[in-house]
Amino acid sequence: GLGVDPRKVVIEVTEEGLMGDYDVLGQLMAEYRRAGCLLAIDDFGKGASNFERIAHITPDILKIDRSIVQRAACHPSFFDICRALASFGDVAGVDLLFEGVETPSQLESCVAAKGRYFQGYVFSRVRAEIDERFENQQLLRDIFSIRLYREGLMLQRREEVSCEMERKIENLRLRIPAEEEKLRQAGALQAFGAAL
Repeated sequence: GLGVDPRKVVIEVTEEGLMGDYDVLGQLMAEYRRAGCLLAIDDFGKGASNFERIAHITPDILKIDRSIVQRAACHPSFFDICRALASFGDVAGVDLLFEGVETPSQLESCVAAKGRYFQGYVFSRVRAEIDERFENQQLLRDIFSIRLYREGLMLQRREEVSCEMERKIENLRLRIPAEEEKLRQAGALQAFGAAL
């Protein structure tokens, strides 16, 4: 062996590489998976992306192409696509990796779109050596702190709205018997009046 833990290896298949025989590709991917490797589909969203391929490969990671990521920070429709893909990933059990993240605003939009992993120059330029650190570590911490604070505020607001709705429902529930009694009495008076 190479002395590398296969659980730390991700086998990437490009969208173009998925054009062949699904059975052969599925067998090959199954071999990698049995070895303990993770599987990723690279460049998703570029060219002729196909959800059927995801169903056949059942990747662990779906790498969203940089062309979508770079537009998501300034075009609402591309941001919506990223969010929809993240929702799909949740349902399908696939983690999303947004690639080509080059600016803080792109990173913030990818975090807001609920991506799990991020890759790009915003963290560090490509290096020949492997370095566990990256240049903009504080930037990532700041963005995640802001995001967590915003989500905390949203949860607090939802809780307040939920409590207010519960109070209104309780008030309605208490008023209904009194209103029903009024209606019964009105109906009895009408019946009495009709009998006269």
